[in-house]
Amino acid sequence: MHFYYGSRPKWNARKVEKKQFGGLHDGHVSLQIGDSVFSFRKRGKIHVFPHRKGYHSKWENLPLEIWMKDTAKAKYCTFIIVIPRVQYGLLKEIQSHYSYCDPYDYAYFGMRCASSAYDVLAQIHVLKKRSQESIIIHNFYPQRLRLKLFRASQINHWEVVTHQGSSLRRWESR
Repeated sequence: MHFYYGSRPKWNARKVEKKQFGGLHDGHVSLQIGDSVFSFRKRGKIHVFPHRKGYHSKWENLPLEIWMKDTAKAKYCTFIIVIPRVQYGLLKEIQSHYSYCDPYDYAYFGMRCASSAYDVLAQIHVLKKRSQESIIIHNFYPQRLRLKLFRASQINHWEVVTHQGSSLRRWESR
């Protein structure tokens, strides 16, 4: 599981570095499944509240080498969660299904990258199963889920790999 940290350009690098939507409270969460990176993204204009029809969302599969190139200057951490073959098979089924049929709308006050990643991990029994509303509230920002996984990594002995981002940006902490 990859967590891209939110950031903004440092004062002296504003002309060199681009401003990103969301700034320090942004970031992104994705799941690496084999040699692809699977993540929930908005498609089109973001809805404030989720719609029942006309979803503005997509689950995207990106080859690992492209993800690595895109995040070369980014601060991120990766949780290596080893799962049994049965759970991996279920994860591959979810990936296949979600790639063709979006399960929910991407909305500011709704499912986004962190909450959807939690949802997938709960479906394969890595994290505790919760209602969709509870998942949204407790995983509103990627940082909230990341902190849970740091605690879980100590208990479950998951390996955590970190990558320091560009020194031209101010990165989200923790």
